[in-house]
Amino acid sequence: MAEEDLKKAILEKVQKEKEEILKQARREAEEILSQARCEAASLEEMYLAEIKKNCLLKKARELNQINLEVKKEFLEAKEKKILEVFSSVKELLKAISQDKARYKPIFKDLLLEALSCFGKSVKLQLKVNLSDKELALEVMKEQKVDVQLEALASVEEGLKLCDLEEKIIILNTFESRLNKLMPELRQEISSILF
Repeated sequence: MAEEDLKKAILEKVQKEKEEILKQARREAEEILSQARCEAASLEEMYLAEIKKNCLLKKARELNQINLEVKKEFLEAKEKKILEVFSSVKELLKAISQDKARYKPIFKDLLLEALSCFGKSVKLQLKVNLSDKELALEVMKEQKVDVQLEALASVEEGLKLCDLEEKIIILNTFESRLNKLMPELRQEISSILF
């Protein structure tokens, strides 16, 4: 019996050790699974955060692109309106130049202003539009201005005064004056319209 008892005691001890080993293995497996679940959750959270960040960046880029396009369209529309205003002004100036009663004092001022840029001894040539020739002769006579007169289709409303060698040229037309004022007027028009 002693052998049987010994066998039984050994089997019981082996059984206890087996159970202890299995318990320990289960505990370790649970720890490994728990740790794996935590790591998986952490990785999932990290990947979701990265995906969310990428989506937000993509959305921000798309919004910026849309904003740029809207600003571009606004600036184009703004420029179009400003150019329409300048076009209207040019038409108004053209209408003034065709009304000789309104245009004569303006033409006289343009001529006197241009003359002030030259010394009295300089021989000058006045170039005007074909339609302004009679007006130019009239103003020259009234103001006692002695210059050569040339009427050209290429000169727009206003005049061009130069020395005979054309080294010094004073362009005093509505167009040249408007172009000179355009940057300043552009800002004023923009602030009024927008």
